[in-house]
Amino acid sequence: MSKLISNYLFNSFYQILILIIPFITMPYVARVLSPDGLGVSAYSLSVAQIFVLFAVLGIPLYGSKQIAIAKIQGKEKISVEFWSIYLIQLIASLLCSLIFLLMIHIFFKDQSLIYFLQWFNIIAAMVDISWLFIGLEELKKTVIRNTLTKVAGVALIFIFVKDQDDLITYIAINALTNLIGQLILWVQSKEYIGLPRFGKKNVLLHLKPIFVIFIPQIIIQLYVVLDKIILGTLSNEEEVAMYDQGLKIVKMSLALVTSVVTVMLPRISSEFNQGNKDKFKYYVDYVLKFILFMTIPMCIGLACIANNFVGWFFGPGYEKVGLILILLSPIVIIIGLSSVFGMQILLPTNQQNKLTISVTIGAAVSILTNIALIPFFDSVGAAIATVLAEITVTIVQFIFVKEYIHLKQIIKENSPYLFSSIVMGGVILLLGIYVNVSPILKTIIQLAIGLATYSLLLLIMKDKFLLDVKNKIFIKR
Repeated sequence: MSKLISNYLFNSFYQILILIIPFITMPYVARVLSPDGLGVSAYSLSVAQIFVLFAVLGIPLYGSKQIAIAKIQGKEKISVEFWSIYLIQLIASLLCSLIFLLMIHIFFKDQSLIYFLQWFNIIAAMVDISWLFIGLEELKKTVIRNTLTKVAGVALIFIFVKDQDDLITYIAINALTNLIGQLILWVQSKEYIGLPRFGKKNVLLHLKPIFVIFIPQIIIQLYVVLDKIILGTLSNEEEVAMYDQGLKIVKMSLALVTSVVTVMLPRISSEFNQGNKDKFKYYVDYVLKFILFMTIPMCIGLACIANNFVGWFFGPGYEKVGLILILLSPIVIIIGLSSVFGMQILLPTNQQNKLTISVTIGAAVSILTNIALIPFFDSVGAAIATVLAEITVTIVQFIFVKEYIHLKQIIKENSPYLFSSIVMGGVILLLGIYVNVSPILKTIIQLAIGLATYSLLLLIMKDKFLLDVKNKIFIKR
């Protein structure tokens, strides 16, 4: 369990880092490169990312799961599984990279250098083997590697990007640091895998499950992108900005939660495939409790600090983001639950078809509700549509996994988190009304006292989960 906690802390740190970095660089880059320059960079990268998605297929999830199963049998089995899966990634990536280069020649001759530099992101996807280390539960190596390359990228941007003429330099820094970071992992991989060994039978065996995982990922990407496209088409770009900023804050909060999903997937998959049903159930229950322990106070806390936080963080003209953030805050809990049902139960138990069904229904709800609500409510309609779509996905997945989950037990065991969070929310709102300090300091006070209130109430109620976490941290040795 100590390794799981270590992996979670490392992954949480990295998830927070990749969300914080844009807040450091974007104010500078936006002023130096101008909106036009950033638009060219963002658009060309989005085109490349479509090819990246097809280049890696569903391998990051599937590969980590298979490596977790293989590690029980030793290095030789890990090596065979790795090379069999990686060959599929290599072929898919080569095809995508060649098609991308052809597309540059046909459609983007005037900006060929920009798109050629973005092509290195596809090459980075080709050599991305982070899933090997995730499956081996060696997240420390990937996190340290990623942290160093991200920090190096930020430093290079501040050193070399000085004016609008440095757009090419900016794109090159981002693409090449990404590629270098992926290549570093190959140096570290020799400790875990041997020389390439390919078996036609092994390779073909992996094709179907990879595509089964790939399909829901494509569908998820579809409705993640389409809501903004529909909003921009039926409303205007300003409303897109309001919705997008609110969504980014919610995703930042989710980083701590989704980290545990990445960390636990290999372990849960391994236990299930060994037939350890009790261990499988134990880990699922543990993750579910952790998710609710974290997400319920996050949801209520976000909603309570929203208006004050948005006022000083985004500045004048973004007041509507406060309302968007309040409306979107429930998806912290909803996505947290769906990550347990989908990625911790359906995927490890080889029920990927049910995962596909749930996200397909969610995508349909998202598209229909966005079209229905946006003409009347603009970004508010998009926020409501997102919440409805995520609720739909979670409900459908719950129906599929109810044999593993007992609803009455969940409600009973986690009701202290809801009670403590409601009290915490009341305290935060009162602080917002009666504490007369600067907006930034007020947010800090609200968060600090809110967290203290939540933790104190759970300690008074002798919450077993919180006490276990405390003991693991402070009495580990």
